[in-house]
Amino acid sequence: MLTEAPEKLKDSHGAFYRWTQAGESIAYGSGGELRVGGCDLGVFVISSKASRHKEGSYGLMGKLWRVDKALEDSEGLGWVRERLAAHDWAKVDWITVRLGHSEAYAFRGVCKYPRKEHSGYRINCNVSKHARYPITYYMRVSPLYRSPDGAWPRTPRGHKLGGRYASTRNGKSVQWKRLYRPLELRNEDEVLVFLVAHEAFHYLRKTKQVAGRHGEIEADAFALQTLEQYREESDTW
Repeated sequence: MLTEAPEKLKDSHGAFYRWTQAGESIAYGSGGELRVGGCDLGVFVISSKASRHKEGSYGLMGKLWRVDKALEDSEGLGWVRERLAAHDWAKVDWITVRLGHSEAYAFRGVCKYPRKEHSGYRINCNVSKHARYPITYYMRVSPLYRSPDGAWPRTPRGHKLGGRYASTRNGKSVQWKRLYRPLELRNEDEVLVFLVAHEAFHYLRKTKQVAGRHGEIEADAFALQTLEQYREESDTW
């Protein structure tokens, strides 16, 4: 069972999204664990290993966005950039969006928080050119809490359970299980909309430009809402 590592997440938020061994594209939110087809699949905090990319393969689009040349004409990326433009990005050094070569991860992203006095937030997103669509992404939703009598709620249909956790709140023991809801991402445009919106949420919440709690559940909810708006406006759903 994988658990979050607060000491590693202090200065950055990161998530990897991985394919199953059977070839079905499955993605995961950071800090959780899923069992799919009897195979234990984990999620990892961002590491120093990045997908290979050729030097100079992306162009600088303005002072904020650094986009791979292969993605400059992406409808989804263009849409989400316009959607997010209304917010204040003055504290962000850059938002990088690259087309990677990873055969292990369909897409991944990180929002790094400032580490030095004069540094800013840095958002990096990477979509693999080897991704096979559609991709099933398992969003984190509100967990299942164990009742005082020891019983667990029934798992909603179509959802998957993650790790089991316990803590003490106000002197009482609380137990819960993470819960994941599947979301089909049909193509690269939808992945870009969802991924960029998810990582952008972490910055927007930290700078208090959006309301609510700051966590993976809220980031996925924000990204889903953004994706649904894109689908409605693009009239492709």
